[in-house]
Amino acid sequence: MKEWMKKASVILSAAALSMTMLAGCSNNGGSANNNPGGQPSGEPAATEKKDEIIIAITGNPTTFDPHGKNDANSMAGRRQIYEGLTLITPSMDIEPCLAESWEYIDDTHIRFNIRKGVKFSDGNEMKASDVEYSMKRAYAGNFATVFMAAFDLDNSKATDEYTYELALKYPSGTVLQALAYPCTVVTEQSVVEGLSADDVATKCPGTGPYKFESWAEGDAVTLVKNENYWGTCEGNDKMILRIIPETSSRVVEVETGSVDIAYDVAITDINRYQDDPNVATYRKTTSFITYIGMNCSKAPFDDPRVRQAVAHCINREDFVEMVWGGQGTPATSIVSDSLYGYSKDVELLSYDPDESKRLLAEAGFPDGLNTTIWVRDQQIFQDAGEVLANQLKEGGINAEVKVVEWASLLVDLENKELDIYIMNLGVPTGDAGDGLYRYFSSASPFSSNTAFYSNPEFDELLTKANQETDAAKRLELLKECQQFAINDAPWAPLLNNESLFISTSKVQGLDLHPTTYQYFKDVYATK
Repeated sequence: MKEWMKKASVILSAAALSMTMLAGCSNNGGSANNNPGGQPSGEPAATEKKDEIIIAITGNPTTFDPHGKNDANSMAGRRQIYEGLTLITPSMDIEPCLAESWEYIDDTHIRFNIRKGVKFSDGNEMKASDVEYSMKRAYAGNFATVFMAAFDLDNSKATDEYTYELALKYPSGTVLQALAYPCTVVTEQSVVEGLSADDVATKCPGTGPYKFESWAEGDAVTLVKNENYWGTCEGNDKMILRIIPETSSRVVEVETGSVDIAYDVAITDINRYQDDPNVATYRKTTSFITYIGMNCSKAPFDDPRVRQAVAHCINREDFVEMVWGGQGTPATSIVSDSLYGYSKDVELLSYDPDESKRLLAEAGFPDGLNTTIWVRDQQIFQDAGEVLANQLKEGGINAEVKVVEWASLLVDLENKELDIYIMNLGVPTGDAGDGLYRYFSSASPFSSNTAFYSNPEFDELLTKANQETDAAKRLELLKECQQFAINDAPWAPLLNNESLFISTSKVQGLDLHPTTYQYFKDVYATK
């Protein structure tokens, strides 16, 4: 076992992780805000808070079960209600949360010291037994399972009221990140085990700064401050998540002051309000990457030369400008540059249509290749499909664009019927090793490994990287994994996605989170 891990207190653990995370992350992903702090320049800051803050989200949540479906709209509320043992900050540092400290007993056992005096929203104290229960429930729920692959929960246990020992199947460099994922949060065993199937969606107690009050489906979700919260919360007393699917409507509601914060606006809105003293704009590189995927399970894309030919056709700078209009940045690796472990020293396959033609000829297609690009029925993806078809044509690939309704596209993808497709995926733990496992490991389920990619050599290298506990060595191995995946080309990465928000100038404390799971604990609106 590495010496630095022996009896490491949380201070040492968190500090070491913070320094390496900062070293491994790009600096180009910070929130940009035309009104930092949300207050027009030259005016005194208002200090009186409103009773409530109103936030416009894009659709109806699925569930408030802490270990349930992890769609973005469900997470918008659940992120405020539940907490994990650790926390990932907007700068992608790991900090203590429900665990006030931890120490490595050896390479495969970690002792977590549970924070004393933490109460659930119903007033009952959280104990280590609740942590043990929640870890097993999260794993069984499937929505966190891929990030808990190293966990040996059969041999993990609460050793007393405030101590939880986590056993691992093998050494892992991503445990603390996985424990911060909003689907590995802690809930109350004695209450949840007694809930009906209908009640579990809304009545699981949490330890977070807010608690669930009501849900008018299709209209709004109301949260109120948790009076039993163990920490500090600067937020307004009430948080209303209004469900407004239309982007233009969310923007208008902010402009008129009916909504304080709007999720996911367009780049044109950011540009329009950039100098408006009454509206603040925010943009931040996320853990999501948009990519061109290829079905590695069937010909001709089971041949890496064909996949490489596609990748050599892509002019990312033109693609991002023509389709996304400057929202996001051209990809520089096969994972987002916001992730811990991202390497700026890898090289993407260059734009070289002549090389594409050469590779196609070598693969048995001297006269070019006919294929289909599949995209969802959303305008920006339809535009992306058309631009891609034009770029592929330069390299000898003739592609028809097929537009399919989103649910049908997922079914066709799962049934391995697609050829080339354009999608995006994120990494909620913020770790490149988790992302590479999720995207390309042969053990990763379809919902993440959309290309059905399987390469034993890559699996072996990635396993070595994710089991390495020396930070410097792990970063070097993750760089090798990225270059391997780039060269084998199950994907051709396009761009690092950005979150784009706007708010009224009366909103204070908003800092977008790269994982896209926004945390509004200390965000508030003034009168």
